[in-house]
Amino acid sequence: MVVFEDSVNGIKSAIGAGISSVLGVLHDYNDPESLIKAGAVCADEPPQVFFFFLEKLLQL
Repeated sequence: MVVFEDSVNGIKSAIGAGISSVLGVLHDYNDPESLIKAGAVCADEPPQVFFFFLEKLLQL
């Protein structure tokens, strides 16, 4: 399972639910450092974060 999340609390909740693939989605009111620190695998703006996911998926 993969979760796309834009908040620190959302990332922490997803990880707490046992999801290891949490991708941070950037916007004007968050920053990549806080999302990564919360446990996101990466943090980028749409659509780049989605392309990151697709690239990793295609490598499987």
